[in-house]
Amino acid sequence: MRLCLTVAPILLASIHALASDGAASCEIKEKSIVNRSSSGVAQVSNLGLIEMECRFPARPFPIPGLPEVETSVHEIHADGTENLVASKVNEVGGSYNIGSEGIDFDLSIPLSPTELDVEAQDILAALVRNAKDENEKQALREAFRRRMREDPQTMAEFITEHRAGHFEVKCRIMDETRLLGVGRVGLDVLFDGRFSDRFVELTGKM
Repeated sequence: MRLCLTVAPILLASIHALASDGAASCEIKEKSIVNRSSSGVAQVSNLGLIEMECRFPARPFPIPGLPEVETSVHEIHADGTENLVASKVNEVGGSYNIGSEGIDFDLSIPLSPTELDVEAQDILAALVRNAKDENEKQALREAFRRRMREDPQTMAEFITEHRAGHFEVKCRIMDETRLLGVGRVGLDVLFDGRFSDRFVELTGKM
């Protein structure tokens, strides 16, 4: 009898752990949605935050901490073809209810390197136009080139503009090497302007 009492909690925990490896429910938060398509797909601005939440079966208590979200984003074209595009995740928090957990995060679908370079050059041009004299203009150009040479990701972090298009987002919820759940959600990113244009508008008022 003593052996059964010892083994039972371990067996119960194992069953719970196996049951928690399943589907996740992922969605775009309402605060990020500017509209919905005729089929109900969430639409967001290419210049706004894409805030998401995924819920998945709860892990046995005590919870060891926030899991990690891994995303893969495919752009779906009008002809039905698709291609994998870059994506980044910024985890911002989580929640716990009996039977389920949630993780909140911001999703980024960055511009292509070519598009980022165009945006960066337009931002530099705006700064140069607002410079007081030729010496300041040249200093700005040199500082820009030096920063891009030393840290090519600088502009990618600064330019918070998403790639516009129709996408499918696949989210994998990981607890170290263990898969807790997988969720998918469709998403339209609508073109609402260029980051560099907003930057030029802002600097022109300063």
